[in-house]
Amino acid sequence: MIVHHPNELTLACYAAGTIGTGMALAVATHLTFCPTCRAASSLAEDVGGALLEDLPPAAMAPGSLERLLARTSASAIVGGDLSVPLGRRTGASLGARAGAATRSYGTGQTKSGAARADVPPVREPALPPPLNRRAFGPWRPLTFGMRMRPLLPAGCFWAGIVEGAPGRILPLHDHTGAEFTCVLSGGFSDAEGHYGPGDLVELAAGVGHRPVIDDDGPCVSFIATDGVRLHGVLGFVQRLFMR
Repeated sequence: MIVHHPNELTLACYAAGTIGTGMALAVATHLTFCPTCRAASSLAEDVGGALLEDLPPAAMAPGSLERLLARTSASAIVGGDLSVPLGRRTGASLGARAGAATRSYGTGQTKSGAARADVPPVREPALPPPLNRRAFGPWRPLTFGMRMRPLLPAGCFWAGIVEGAPGRILPLHDHTGAEFTCVLSGGFSDAEGHYGPGDLVELAAGVGHRPVIDDDGPCVSFIATDGVRLHGVLGFVQRLFMR
């Protein structure tokens, strides 16, 4: 059962398309697991669309449409940003298309079930949508018992898939920016509780923790962060390399 959800502000920002690609992917992945948050995000999107419809028209700068089309075409070439919802109302749809988004949370279908022509093919069938349509680098060692696959491109300081071995205790660290973690399989715990598949963990800048992977199997998560600061010896090494 999913216990940890994005807060209302995060869902509203996600629906408005105002959070970065990595963070939005973490939220969108949670939405594939959580029908309650899908409904809340859809409601926020409808409200935003209604507000946009009531705004008076504004003149566009010369060349705006051409620049928008060029940006969305480039996004489709590199895999598209499938993490930002597509506005359901006419007033919201243009702004959402600027984010090259899909309301289907990466399933490749419209709400009616029809296939979308503008959605990239599945690249990673072992991952849940929308991560399965994104590009990731190869597995790389992180620390003992940990490995990662970076998202290409990340859209933030770092984003990607992280796998931890059973019983592994991660180094104590805090964050120089926000961090979103969506658990894909397995689970881990920290001082605030336990997190399983579908749970979304939101950590603000300055919040520290020391995750411990469950003993009964590996934990695979999608993590997007705006900055991590290690403590102890590893923190000293990190500061040396970042000078």
